[in-house]
Amino acid sequence: MPGYFAADVALNKSVRPLLDRHRRIPAVTAAQLRTELGTCTRVLDARTPDDFAAGHVKGSINVGFDGRSAETGGMVADIGEKIILITYPGQEQDAAMRLARIGSDGVSGYFTVDTDGDFGAELVDLIEVAPRTTVGELDHLLAVDAITVIDIRNPGEREFGIIPGALPIPLAQLRSRLAALPTDRPIVVHCAGGWRPSVAVSLLRAQGIEQVSDLVGGYNEWAARTPAA
Repeated sequence: MPGYFAADVALNKSVRPLLDRHRRIPAVTAAQLRTELGTCTRVLDARTPDDFAAGHVKGSINVGFDGRSAETGGMVADIGEKIILITYPGQEQDAAMRLARIGSDGVSGYFTVDTDGDFGAELVDLIEVAPRTTVGELDHLLAVDAITVIDIRNPGEREFGIIPGALPIPLAQLRSRLAALPTDRPIVVHCAGGWRPSVAVSLLRAQGIEQVSDLVGGYNEWAARTPAA
């Protein structure tokens, strides 16, 4: 269960102002975004995992607009936390409203990036790429016992098979279990084959865990080439 559920229960029991559904989230400049990155503001990047991996602002967390963005946003940002969104042009207001529907109405601004991934010259020193691991690379690393694999699928999904030795931590629990993660060697994160690992990897990197990557194609691709455990 995502952590924001309990916060929403408390909100629903309290007297508080209703959200203005016609509100407009303002744009922020590159300079303002840089300033916010140096504070406790949570920066959520709503672009696709592929575009995020190709280049993103250091410290941002990938919560893709095409995935379950509201629910996922509630897993990586506290209700009431100040948020800046990075989106494709035209998606910023809808992305903010989706978060507001789960009570996360702390979005204070947005910064847009076209599909070419150009953040502009003012932020070029803050842009980094996200490393990714292929199934072939994973098999080699497993053979020499050189990595920690984290399975962020839900328990029911793991009934269909697992990667041997993978540490099961559902995405909704990852943030609360960061302190227990082994960080003495590289980490590879996987789900079934969708967008969740990009969320998890970016969350870990934002917390200072640098040696982490996602498994391209996830468990489904691994299982297609390897007998299930």
